[in-house]
Amino acid sequence: MVLRVFVLPVLAAFLALTLGCNADNGPQTLDSVEKDSKTISDSQTGDEPDGDVIGDAEQDRQQPSDDVTAVDDDGTVSGDDGVVADDDGTVADDGTAADDGTVADDGTVADDDGNESLQCVQDADCDQEPKQCHEFKCDAGECKEVPVDNNKPCSDGNFCTDPDTCQDGECVSGPTIDCDDNNECTEDSCDPASGCDNDPISTDEMVSCGVGECFREVPKCTDGVLNVCIPGPVDTEICGDEKDNDCDGETDEAGATGCQMYYKDADGDGFGVFAGPRCLCKASGEYTATKTGDCCDTDAKVYPGVQGWFSTTNMCGNFDYNCDQRAETQTGQGSCVWTGHACLTQTGFENVVPACGQSGNYITDCVDTGSGCRANTRTRVQGCR
Repeated sequence: MVLRVFVLPVLAAFLALTLGCNADNGPQTLDSVEKDSKTISDSQTGDEPDGDVIGDAEQDRQQPSDDVTAVDDDGTVSGDDGVVADDDGTVADDGTAADDGTVADDGTVADDDGNESLQCVQDADCDQEPKQCHEFKCDAGECKEVPVDNNKPCSDGNFCTDPDTCQDGECVSGPTIDCDDNNECTEDSCDPASGCDNDPISTDEMVSCGVGECFREVPKCTDGVLNVCIPGPVDTEICGDEKDNDCDGETDEAGATGCQMYYKDADGDGFGVFAGPRCLCKASGEYTATKTGDCCDTDAKVYPGVQGWFSTTNMCGNFDYNCDQRAETQTGQGSCVWTGHACLTQTGFENVVPACGQSGNYITDCVDTGSGCRANTRTRVQGCR
């Protein structure tokens, strides 16, 4: 019993030293303890230097023969003052390693071949998400973020600039975009958050197209869409309705249905020249004559059927005033004829008939002389037409 009381405190101290402070993990034995210079020896069998201490104690307790005997078993060991001589609270152990709180490290890992593991072998192995205008490159087995090449596309977050490009690792805004949609019916602007806005405008403006009966008029814009004005259908021009039926900008023009042939009458004598007639709805300009045959349209005295006689040439330099294609003389040969008891008178030119515009002796009458006739004459110019 004395041995059990003595051994158990010692075993507790030993276990604490073994589990917490035994740096070299060497075996500890507790086969002898000096107490007040008195030796208590454990000579029981089965104790091994590296055996189970608690097991040894239990085995000692059960063995009948023990060289340790209890004296005056009153719960204490005889002569035991409860203090182990020279006991500083630790079990003397010259195998205990001094512990300075650090672990010796030679810089290598167990089963390490001395090579660090590589992050990458090629650029494609770097799957990190880079900043804008940067990319990850594999450099000596390490993924490094570096700027991309200049002029690569990027986005500055402003939809009103384009193209934005990377310059020295920064995204530089491009020029302002043109939002003009070439539509007169929209107001063009740009929102940095969304881009171009082409908003319909409101207007009362009208657009027209076509002329005459083809004229049409429509609103310029409808819901932001420019309307297309389409002229009306073209019809046949009709004389007398005062309309531009064929939509050519003219009303009752030449060639219209119901037109009449008009001739150019430059001298205004009512007769036109035959060449170049026009079919008109009414007289227009010099085309006023409905009769033709004028042979000298620069002289109003010359026209078919003229009745006058002319002693001078017309504006065309001839005496054909009536346009019969010849010069008809006004006066022929005159004479005085004696019948034996009277004179017969024939007025006209005496002896020679002068040409158109020429002068000659004109017999006005004949005088009975009792035995013959005497002509009375005067000078006269030959008229023609």
